[in-house]
Amino acid sequence: LFRRMDLEAALRVLEEGARLAERSHFAANTALLLNNLALANHLAGRLDAALGMFEKAEEIARELGDAAALVSIRYNVAQILARQGRFRKARLTIDEVDESTAVAQSKRLLLGAAYTQGLYLSLLGVNAGDVWSRVEALARDAGDPFLERFASLHGTESLVAQGDYSRAQQALEHGTDAQIEAPRLARLAWVEALLGKREAARAARSRFDLTPRGPELLASWSQLLAAASAIETGNLDEALQRTGEASRFFRSAGASTGELECALLEAEAAIREAARCPDPRKLLDRAERCADKARKVPLDPPQDLSPRARDLRTALVEARALLIRLREWLRAITCPPAGRPPRVCVDARSLEARLRDLLARAGGDPTRLSEDHTLLLDCVAGAAHRWLGDVEAASRDAARVRSHLAQAALRLAPQDREAFATIDPWQRFGLKALEPLAGDARFQASHAESLASILRLRATAQSAKEAMQGGLRIVLEALGAASVVLAGPTGAAFTSVAPGVEARTEGVGGGLIWARIAPGDIGRGWLAAVASRDSAFSASDEAFLAAAALALGSQPVVLNGLPPSKGSVERTAQLAMEAPAGSADSASSLSRTRPLTQRSLRSGDLARILRKEGIIAEGRAMARVVRAAAALAASDLPVLITGDSGTGKNLIAKLIHLLSPRSEQPFLSQSASAVPPELFEADLFGYERGAFTGAERTRTGYLFQAAGGTFHLEEIGDLEPALQQRFLRVLDERS
Repeated sequence: LFRRMDLEAALRVLEEGARLAERSHFAANTALLLNNLALANHLAGRLDAALGMFEKAEEIARELGDAAALVSIRYNVAQILARQGRFRKARLTIDEVDESTAVAQSKRLLLGAAYTQGLYLSLLGVNAGDVWSRVEALARDAGDPFLERFASLHGTESLVAQGDYSRAQQALEHGTDAQIEAPRLARLAWVEALLGKREAARAARSRFDLTPRGPELLASWSQLLAAASAIETGNLDEALQRTGEASRFFRSAGASTGELECALLEAEAAIREAARCPDPRKLLDRAERCADKARKVPLDPPQDLSPRARDLRTALVEARALLIRLREWLRAITCPPAGRPPRVCVDARSLEARLRDLLARAGGDPTRLSEDHTLLLDCVAGAAHRWLGDVEAASRDAARVRSHLAQAALRLAPQDREAFATIDPWQRFGLKALEPLAGDARFQASHAESLASILRLRATAQSAKEAMQGGLRIVLEALGAASVVLAGPTGAAFTSVAPGVEARTEGVGGGLIWARIAPGDIGRGWLAAVASRDSAFSASDEAFLAAAALALGSQPVVLNGLPPSKGSVERTAQLAMEAPAGSADSASSLSRTRPLTQRSLRSGDLARILRKEGIIAEGRAMARVVRAAAALAASDLPVLITGDSGTGKNLIAKLIHLLSPRSEQPFLSQSASAVPPELFEADLFGYERGAFTGAERTRTGYLFQAAGGTFHLEEIGDLEPALQQRFLRVLDERS
């Protein structure tokens, strides 16, 4: 009965046998029956009851001095502890038993030791492929074909973690053991889905549903694998239904590892459904609730190890939820409902801060991640970096994704590569609308003149407002869009709408394109365009929008300190068209034409300012330094300038001051090494008359002398550490 997995019938027989043995005072038989009774309860999901029976059996085995029975019981106890998420106690139990001399003397106990180790690692989410191979070999040697096939099933999960989908599929395609048919079909459905064979995966799930499930504990884990398959084939309602069924069982059984996997899969299903839903708010809330529930599942993992990659998976769910919320916020601004103003209920700045934090948390130790989780991490990082405007990082992430897919395809059997190639990872993970631009994306030649027009307008406009509004009209006409919006973190700053053109209100896929705007006189923001109802944007349209965002986000154009000519602007447009969109070359070709500040044009030209200060900025490297100085000049941030002696750090500090709104206020420079340490605080902050012996008059400190302007402290590295700490506090508190 036990081997046929007819647990209810086996339990009745075992319970009757245990009563008979106890009445007859046959201690050895009682211990054996209790041990098997506990095993049956374990598989039925009655974990606490099974632990109680194992404890009774252990007491009897100790009285009898049966070392082999004690070892077997303790391994079974460790398996239950691992299912309950009590990993540290399970590890201690395994280590204690492994030291017993009885283990090495019995093939059956060696098999039990290996099986327990494999189950412990698998429940923890660690690749245990080598351990399961050892279990297979030991089971074969011990003449246990059932356990051999069961170990083979577990081994396929390790193959999937390594990205070896074809080998896993081959191992699962042909099964002859009716007792493991349901687990086999669930795993086969999962692997087929990962290979991109959607119909085959759905067929395997249908056969799984018609197959007797066996013990509830094994059936619920199989249900989770079927749910994972449904997520990959896009049957997300089915996935949520399956995880719900499994979750109810695991919660009642107290199997925390099962509860955790249910919560993580439910969060994944909800986030993918939200990505394709016109109104994703409820699904995003659900995904975040599930991620929070997964984080709160009571577990006691080993130090520095996140069970089932919980920290990574919850962070990636939350990061995608934030990205979708930010995308919806931009869509609401760009394409508000007819007759109503946009309802902006998102603080983009705070969401971005959380996004950066989640991205940092998700990094983790890449050596511990499965192939699929590594791919997901790179996709989320690419989407996040694109949103945050880090074009180079987004390009690197996208390149890693392409490399990962190419390597994964090489591991597949030739007949599996065609289906696998149809999988779009950005679409799969719900990030299609945030996919970084392809490195080879170029806008059409017809857009070059539009870009040149934007640059000319930026150079000749009387105000930033005039330049922005005119630039948006050019973008609107070039794209044939329904509307174009320049949005800041708090909402729409400038909008241009094509009269009489109906917009694609869903704003999903090709209906909404956007690009991040680099820092400039409008701050960071987004340039977004909505297609008309009967059209969609292309990759070349996105490439043009990225180039236009560079032009609109810059200050009015200055080339070598002189106003641009028509030819130089057109040359800039040509450079942008020739370089891949979003690449460093296209960015630099535009940014080289950027101005340094609005003020530099009003007060003369930049060349005169540089010449007056003795700064030669003809080389590319020096031009980058000057551009950085100009960008920093508009802010109130503290600036650290590094460089060898004699390279002109003081000149750059003075340039930042002259290009800033503080240029009419004092500029004070002082070398830290020229002030004795005991006088540094007094000179920096000043003092009142009589504050200490010898203070015969009030002295104004350097910081107060430079109030409203710029204070340049040279050679700060020469300060004593204690004085550096005090100065750091000044920078932190700004007082």
